[in-house]
Amino acid sequence: FCGTALTATQWVKQGPRYTAEGYDLDPVPLDWGRRHHIAELGRGAERLTLVQADVRQPSRVRPEMRCAQNFSYSVFHSRAELMEYFHAVHADLSDDGIFMLDLWGGLGATDPVRERRRIARGVTYVWHQESYRPVTGAIRCHIHFYFDDG
Repeated sequence: FCGTALTATQWVKQGPRYTAEGYDLDPVPLDWGRRHHIAELGRGAERLTLVQADVRQPSRVRPEMRCAQNFSYSVFHSRAELMEYFHAVHADLSDDGIFMLDLWGGLGATDPVRERRRIARGVTYVWHQESYRPVTGAIRCHIHFYFDDG
């Protein structure tokens, strides 16, 4: 779920006592994160490890904190899969570890929407929430980036 490892990079930037491991199945955002976020850490990059693997795999070092942000854990479409994930997280944590889960929801969270936002000069970000199925909780979302230069 670490994507481009921005959160892990910010964590490690706090100082030499801070380390992070990030897990993601997709090599594309991991590689992008190495080039654009982790590279800026210089020697501090040694304290951040990215692993292309399922988040249910045990960490290399038992973490004091594990994070699941936004609605990343929504990839688990059945209660059994979600419980397997929660059990894996619990077993992986250090004895006094904590699991930080960012919940998604609220009014309008399930409504179809396209939100456009200018995020940088020449770049527009569009959050496109296409559909939601209340019986299963399945949602289809897209992120689009439009560049003024095409």
